[in-house]
Amino acid sequence: MIERRDDERSRADGGFERPGFRLSDLALLAGCPVPDQDPLIRGAAGLDEAGPGEIAFARAGHATESLLASRAGALIVAPDAPAIGRPHLVHANPRWVFCLALGLLRPPEADRPGIHPSAQVGAGARLGRDVSIGPFALVEDGATIGAGVVIGPQVVVAAGASIGDGSRLEARVVVHGNVSIGARCHLHAGAVLGSEGFGFEVHDGRVQRMPHIGGVLLGDEVEIGVGSAVDRGTTGMTVIGSGTKIDNLVQIGHNARIGRSCIIAAQSGIAGSSTIGDGVVMGGRSAVADHAAIGAGARLGGASGVYSEVPAGGVYSGEPARPHREHLREVAALHRLPELLRELRRLEHRIRDLEDESPRRPDPG
Repeated sequence: MIERRDDERSRADGGFERPGFRLSDLALLAGCPVPDQDPLIRGAAGLDEAGPGEIAFARAGHATESLLASRAGALIVAPDAPAIGRPHLVHANPRWVFCLALGLLRPPEADRPGIHPSAQVGAGARLGRDVSIGPFALVEDGATIGAGVVIGPQVVVAAGASIGDGSRLEARVVVHGNVSIGARCHLHAGAVLGSEGFGFEVHDGRVQRMPHIGGVLLGDEVEIGVGSAVDRGTTGMTVIGSGTKIDNLVQIGHNARIGRSCIIAAQSGIAGSSTIGDGVVMGGRSAVADHAAIGAGARLGGASGVYSEVPAGGVYSGEPARPHREHLREVAALHRLPELLRELRRLEHRIRDLEDESPRRPDPG
């Protein structure tokens, strides 16, 4: 078997061969003490896979043996890490610093300002400077595109939509009318904003669609994942606060209000008119019923189901969602159920045996 050199492996395992950065650059960016040794970092990898010229990180409490055995050219460690005898940065959140390192290694976007010949841009559309519009994209009359916006292939931006400066729309994103997107937002491929919500009224056995005439409002630096949908309000707006990050295949219903800096993992569903406070974290496949309310800073475990309220700062899980420790106790008890049933049957048999063995009392009559 032929072993690849570290630089060859780096290029093959994700294209991390870059001009790189000095460790001191990352230290200044993250607010870490500047290290005495200042190697050039050209790649990044996991602690066990990293080689010379690459950077890795270790969380607090990581095994000393793994740290000492790593071949990484530099490490990001927590304050409780042992002496490791190699270039390193110390930070309370090593993974956050590693995120910054990956950003420094990320290749620059190849987008160039201009409109592809196959794109269609309405004469009444307003475009900021340095806009990039890709192949077969459609920007209708009355749309407003801010400076430095990147619109990918086959994107549709309808009349009445507005996109803030520096935002990026990947391939096949659809932005309906009356949708306002803030600055530096990132909409991944296939996301749909402002589609009509799921609203119907039944009368005399007939199902009547309720028209949705509202819109969608996104703050700054919002991220919407692949294939996710944000429905417009029935009346008024569906709102997503600045800094919120939404994963792939997430459904957000009409008139939902999501706070700032929330994290919503894949396949979650947020029904109409529900309220999500600032800083909420929702695990994958979480579900929030209509008109439910989740307080600021709450945490929901994966596959949780919220039907009414979760208090601010609460940690909930399960279906229906309840306090996490309570849910864990119930799960533990449920795992013991077969054993408890066997014990119950044994006791029932023992009681019958004792009844059969006991002498019969004389009939008082």
